[in-house]
Order: sequence, then structure tokens, then C-alpha cells
Amino acid sequence: MSQLYDRAEIYDLIENEKRTESIRRDWDHNPNGSITFNLLYTFEQKEKIVQKEIFEEHYYPFPLKIVEEKLSDLGYDKLYFRFVPCDIPETDFEKIDWYRVIARKSAI
Repeated sequence: MSQLYDRAEIYDLIENEKRTESIRRDWDHNPNGSITFNLLYTFEQKEKIVQKEIFEEHYYPFPLKIVEEKLSDLGYDKLYFRFVPCDIPETDFEKIDWYRVIARKSAI
């Protein structure tokens, strides 16, 4: 589980016998329309940070209409759209920012 803020998500601590791991994800909406996810992992032992790892992931979102048109042009039908992450309670597709597409190639 995690807590969601305006531009950050902080995940619950992961604890085991040797260390505690925390994960924080912040995102930046860039002027070109892309999104940069900044991931910070910290690892603690005996209440002291012993390791940090920082990653960046860049995403370039595009409208759903482009996906539908291109897949149709390539001969796909039966498009199915699923939310990402899978446990989003929202049911109105227009309110969902992230999704995945499953499509079937038509028989020739």
C-alpha cells in the first residue's frame, strides 16, 4: 500500500531481519508533455541509512485515439483496455491516466 500526494507517492516500509527499505516516487510534468518519475530507495540498518539508490524513468504519454487508429490500421480489432495499476477503483475510463491495451489481430 502507499500514500498518494499531489506529485509524490510514498510506499509502506518493507522490513526484514537485516534492514528496512523505503521507496518514494515523485513525478515531474515536463514542458514537452513528458513525465519524469524520480524513484528514491533508502535502506536502513539499526536506524541508520546505509544505502541509497536513485532512478529516473521517462514516459511520453499519448492520447488513446492514436492507439485505436494505429491498431485498426494494422488490422487489429477487439481492443481491450485495462487500468494501470490493476487495482484502481475508478470505472470511468476518461478519468484514468494510465492504461494498458490488449488487441487481437483480425484473420485475413
